[in-house]
Amino acid sequence: YKRQQLRSFPVSDSVKRITFFEGNLFVSCKYTILKIDNKGDITKFYRSPFVYFHDIVATKCGLILWTEDYCLYVGKPPGKVVAMTIKGDNAWKYGNSSLKSPHGLDVDSFDHIYVADRDNNSVHVLSNAGALIRIIENIPKPLFFKLNEARGTVCVCSDENEMIIYKFK
Repeated sequence: YKRQQLRSFPVSDSVKRITFFEGNLFVSCKYTILKIDNKGDITKFYRSPFVYFHDIVATKCGLILWTEDYCLYVGKPPGKVVAMTIKGDNAWKYGNSSLKSPHGLDVDSFDHIYVADRDNNSVHVLSNAGALIRIIENIPKPLFFKLNEARGTVCVCSDENEMIIYKFK
């Protein structure tokens, strides 16, 4: 295969994940969420010096979601899932006393959002409005969570350097 580099640009801090929605790339970096439009123009979509951003996804209904985990270790508050519109308007934030350190995100065909919670060994399942549907427990230290609805399986990558594939019903 031949390849051609189209563009290169510096990014202010380490890139964690990328998602695509309506011709835009949304990039989660350590402290910044970037929006790159179809012309290649980069804007800071969201920034916080006190929060680590981990994963980022887009829903079919047009929300951009990411996980936030606070950098401060002493008295650290629980993490959150943030949802914004493509224009940057706040849609909702999900926080729960049992959501300690949200990392991986995935979205199913019903726009349900799956949030891997590394420090609480669980996955929170949310509606696209940010309401808790259920918590799946006893998932060891999940960092990444990927659904395969056609096969009825989910792949979980853990903090323990292990990938586990579950069958769900």
